[in-house]
Amino acid sequence: MSDQKNSLTVLIRNETQKLTANLVNTCGTTMVAIGVLTPTINAILTDPRTLSPLAVLGFSSFGVILHLWARTFLADLEEAP
Repeated sequence: MSDQKNSLTVLIRNETQKLTANLVNTCGTTMVAIGVLTPTINAILTDPRTLSPLAVLGFSSFGVILHLWARTFLADLEEAP
């Protein structure tokens, strides 16, 4: 019984880690969409001078950082007994 409970605990913990990684990665994707795609499309359709390269760099960097952070959650997965 203890082995089965241990296995179930590991599976639940792994699933929680995967869901957390998914949430953080989705936040990173959202940062890129909001901070890079939206202003770029707006600059193309209206005035190119409205595009702030520093803001685009900041948002894309933050998106990459969130993605890398999400990968650390997946690196911590355990093998089920």
